[in-house]
Amino acid sequence: GRLIASLALIASIEMIINRPCNLDEFLPRYLQNYTLMEPMSTEKNPSHIQICREITRGFQQHDNTAEIQSIDETMETCTCPSSFHAIERIYTSAILGESAKLLGLNMNYEHRCGRFNEEFPESQETVQMNLPLDLVSSIIETVALGEDDLNSFCSICLDTFDETGQLSDCILHSQQDIIKWIPAMTENVRMASTQTAENTINYLENGDSMSIESTKRERRKLLANTKTNAPDHDVEDVTVIYIDKASHDQHAVMGIPFYNFVQYIPRSATNIDIITSAGCQFLVPECNSYAGLLFDYVQKLSPRATITIQHSLNSQMAFTNMIKASTLICLPGLDCLLPALARNQNVPETKTAVVANGDVYPWLSSLPQNLIQHLNILPSSESWTLSSENNNVNLLNANSIHFLQTPPSKRDICPAVRGRIGSWVKDNDLAAFLQYKSPIDHIFGFADKRFIADANHPYREPTTYRWDEDDSLYSCPIVIQNHDTFCRTMSDLDISRVFFVGDFVGMNQAYSLWKLLGNDDSPKPITDREPSWTRTIECPNGSIQIQYVRNDLMIENDKAVDLPKAITNCGDSFIGLYCYKWTDEYIQYYNGEPSRRKTLMIASFGPHTYSEDRFSYIMTNFLTTLQTQLSTRLNQDYIFYRTSVPGHDLCQRKESNTPFKDFEEYRHTITSKFSWDLHDGFNDIAERLIDQFNEAQELNGHVHDIPPLRLINTLDIYPMTILRRDGHLGGKDCQDCSLANSCFHYSLPGPPDYWNHLLFSNLADIADIRRENDS
Repeated sequence: GRLIASLALIASIEMIINRPCNLDEFLPRYLQNYTLMEPMSTEKNPSHIQICREITRGFQQHDNTAEIQSIDETMETCTCPSSFHAIERIYTSAILGESAKLLGLNMNYEHRCGRFNEEFPESQETVQMNLPLDLVSSIIETVALGEDDLNSFCSICLDTFDETGQLSDCILHSQQDIIKWIPAMTENVRMASTQTAENTINYLENGDSMSIESTKRERRKLLANTKTNAPDHDVEDVTVIYIDKASHDQHAVMGIPFYNFVQYIPRSATNIDIITSAGCQFLVPECNSYAGLLFDYVQKLSPRATITIQHSLNSQMAFTNMIKASTLICLPGLDCLLPALARNQNVPETKTAVVANGDVYPWLSSLPQNLIQHLNILPSSESWTLSSENNNVNLLNANSIHFLQTPPSKRDICPAVRGRIGSWVKDNDLAAFLQYKSPIDHIFGFADKRFIADANHPYREPTTYRWDEDDSLYSCPIVIQNHDTFCRTMSDLDISRVFFVGDFVGMNQAYSLWKLLGNDDSPKPITDREPSWTRTIECPNGSIQIQYVRNDLMIENDKAVDLPKAITNCGDSFIGLYCYKWTDEYIQYYNGEPSRRKTLMIASFGPHTYSEDRFSYIMTNFLTTLQTQLSTRLNQDYIFYRTSVPGHDLCQRKESNTPFKDFEEYRHTITSKFSWDLHDGFNDIAERLIDQFNEAQELNGHVHDIPPLRLINTLDIYPMTILRRDGHLGGKDCQDCSLANSCFHYSLPGPPDYWNHLLFSNLADIADIRRENDS
């Protein structure tokens, strides 16, 4: 169920008094009836109003001998959880105060917000309370106002405030102003948000506390199955989603289509924290219903992660969480921007921040490049003001829900989201197009050879299912591939070779592709025990080579290896494995023909690894090999790592002849047999290491020739294949087979065909993107 950080919120609501923050965009009934050192009336004379009155008086009297006027920030500004506007006001006062001092006026401004730290509970601490006292001295030469500008600003400010009580003309928020001081403000916010990070506490519904920075915390079990040793991770991969009130309307909240979360939340996320701002909670009825819908969607997307909704009254804690998270997604609003900018020093340790509706910040693109290069900025067309049902503020209306479910309109998004959320649906009509011309001459084809069709069962049961994407992704379907679609994509991407390298499962995928292309024969006869093979497919624009090289661990050495003679050269003393050299095969293809067309490479390994440390070592070794041996091909060829999928225990049972409905149905069947419970952890490690590799290369200017491809890409088959307990070699559909205990590998045709359908659907999108870019 939902874990809602509500204890602090409930305590505050019970003690609410009619006390506003009095900031233009934030006017909630907020905070509590504590005995305070400053009277409520202080906010009637905000700090920058006090400063402007002193500046006006000083210039009029020309008296430099008067007693120094010390002005502190008001309680409302220091304690207000709407931090962007509060910090903006503090900086305005600091710049006005320092400018006045430079002009000889006897004035001193220090925000001194830290004086409220002891008066307010930790659950309502603000970033302002931890800002350094000296905010602008390092940039004063750039931001200081001259006498005429200072006089003009204060005159307009005081006239507006005295006539209307509004402060809209009393903030230095023009684009020219903000560009000057926001880099320094970002650095100070980072310092304020991280100085107490190790003591930051997330308050959860059950009263437990959790330090987000503790490196010694107990490693969580991702799959929460007490019957197995589910994977432990050496790091947490935290995603924070921040929901704030809209910048244009403090009583509204804006959403973005759900597919954006599929695109940006990493597959390796261990924790996903949905944080709602205080302003959103108190002012926007739709805020909580939106958070609830988002929780349900993210739970489908990342069923292995711990997902929480946290109602934050503590902007210090919220900012710290946002800055330290591996991934940050800022929904439209102002408060999330400063933490997003403050993450620039964390790259590449943290992933890119996503800022929705960049139009809220018209000055954003004018900031120094080193401050914004890590941001992904979504356009305003990606956001929508959400509305509730007329008779129920706790439910979003149909138009809002329809918007949130809007699928991608651009094909360049599809490769990142396809295959992540969906289900298997029985389709006997499509099944006719999912059959091979003839069975494979291999153990993969035993079930097909021995199947006897009848009127009620014209096809083997595991070949009668199609993958349906979630409604939010239906514009990105998996397209069934054939010879024509294959040849067209190969031509569009200038590919002349498909190179499979990896273990026995990789061979399974290579065999699948060969048969999907309409071939009557098999890549080689079953009597030929030499594992590697090379064949050719004829296409209208030239021949395409399909090659498979056996290497169980993606390790190369000079030891003799011969599978027919059972001579192994890798593995350990308990199990010998076969690691044929593959880099020589890869590079020799281009010897003498450096301009030869490109290679599509699919690498796979992991099932023969039985610890996370060992897998990390092998994955790191693989990436190092790519960087050293294939450096000249990385930005030209199409290189994919295919994720691992564990087997399904007891696949021989009758009920195992149909797919699981969802991950929750699969979860209780997880087993530690053959370390299958570690495979999803291997995938998480692989994704993190691949991301780090790509980010390091990109920082050095090494990028792929065709975006959105990266140097190394992931073909993630896990979400849809983990549901396929049916179709294994030892499954019920293999009549009288001698493979009753094989619940890991699949018969063909079967689920591995969809690995190729997924891969080439993604490549077809990339081909279209390339064509659009070229035109």
